[in-house]
Parts: sequence; C-alpha cells; structure tokens
Amino acid sequence: MALDHYRPEKELLEARRADADTHWSVLVDDQDWNPFPGIGGFSFINLDGFKYYLPPTMIRFLRGDRSEWYPGHLLRSIEEFTEQESQWTHDQLVAIAHFIDYMSRYDPDHAHAENDSDWDTWKKAMKRRWHKFT
Repeated sequence: MALDHYRPEKELLEARRADADTHWSVLVDDQDWNPFPGIGGFSFINLDGFKYYLPPTMIRFLRGDRSEWYPGHLLRSIEEFTEQESQWTHDQLVAIAHFIDYMSRYDPDHAHAENDSDWDTWKKAMKRRWHKFT
C-alpha cells in the first residue's frame, strides 16, 4: 500500500519491516493477509515477491477462497510472472500447472464448461501452455 500511495523511501522501508511473516506457509491461515487487497497486491511486487505469495494464494483457492478482484485475476498474474519460464524451476512450473489443471476441472465458476467459451480461462490456459508440464 505504501508503494501504491507513492510514499517516501523511509516509509517503504518501515512498511517492509512491518511484515511479520517468516515463511509463506504462515500466510495460508493468516486472517489479516489478503492476496487481493484492492490496493497494492500482485501488481506492485517483483518476481521474488510473486514466488513468495503464490503458494499461499493457490492453497486458499484450492480451499475455496477465491477473493480475487475479478475472475481470472490470479491466472493473469500467473501468466505474466511466468512468461520467462527460465526464471522458474521445473518443479515450480509443474506445481503451477497442476494447480491450473485442477482449477480448470473443479473451479465452481468454470467447471461445467463443455467448450472453449471466452470465460473458461483455466481450460484455455491448460490447452495453450500448461499442459506440457503435467
């Protein structure tokens, strides 16, 4: 949020120090952490930050918490941050592909699609790119 509000460097450093989590797994059940806060979020982090916040976000999605700003926001972020596949390990890409595959089959908003309708983003992502990792 400090970045989003163009705060001075001193306030940015203070905001970073305020992050009390020591491992991404702590965020999975942290009621105070919101991966899609409305201000800030994935649009304001770098690749290392995305790699840190993606696992707890995926776990929350798998548990049914899909509080993204709009349908497809997480997938759009995944596609953007993984565009350079060489910056990810093969195992990381496989895990993401399995997540996308699961969502393409079981996401309650999209699971009943029988064709390539425009709203079926998870299935399209699997066909377009991610199938090679499963």
